[in-house]
Amino acid sequence: MKQTDPPVSQLVGGICKLAGCLDERASAAEREHALHEALQLAYKLEEHFNQQSERITYLERLAMTDSLTGILNRRGFQSELHRVLASARRFKESGVLAYIDLDEFKPINDNFGHTCGDEVLCHVARVLERMTRGMDYVARLGGDEFAVLLVRSGWEDGETRIGKIAEELNNTSMRWKDQFIDLKASVGLQFYDQNSMTHTLMSAADESMYEIKKFKHGQPKDICRLTAAE
Repeated sequence: MKQTDPPVSQLVGGICKLAGCLDERASAAEREHALHEALQLAYKLEEHFNQQSERITYLERLAMTDSLTGILNRRGFQSELHRVLASARRFKESGVLAYIDLDEFKPINDNFGHTCGDEVLCHVARVLERMTRGMDYVARLGGDEFAVLLVRSGWEDGETRIGKIAEELNNTSMRWKDQFIDLKASVGLQFYDQNSMTHTLMSAADESMYEIKKFKHGQPKDICRLTAAE
């Protein structure tokens, strides 16, 4: 199939044709026709650029979104975290980052199959979205690891809200065919302020989560832990 000329080339050709009519040899009808043709090509070019802009926006959103759950992926979350911390430095804001890891997720895949495991991950994503505000950020960082970023939140309020999320995740069951699967999660928290940095904040929240996971069998006092940013 023969490809049509790109809109830019068509517009350039139309302008050249219009320029050629701007002398005394061209009739008024010829000049009017050339002007009308150039305008139509300009409108076509504008539509082409709008379509390209929409496609770029779609591809950027796709690159930032987890294809399974529809929430942010690691790349998208780190981008938003970087932006939030920049705002925190500028306006002296604070908030809480929660790092969430599902407990005993591998046996779910082994015993019920990966389709069931995928549904568990989607279920967790829906719980996190339901229990956070529209201004907060929820992400699947990879595998069975998730993150929640509570923006413009104080220490006590953030700890309380994440505590409720942790309780929900550790006291809920998901129905799969004729069985119910109990979900469990370890949740580590890190408070951020205007002095926090992206890498150190993520690492501290991750370490806090693993401390919870290590002591999970020892009946820890809390099912989530909050530490202050250094």
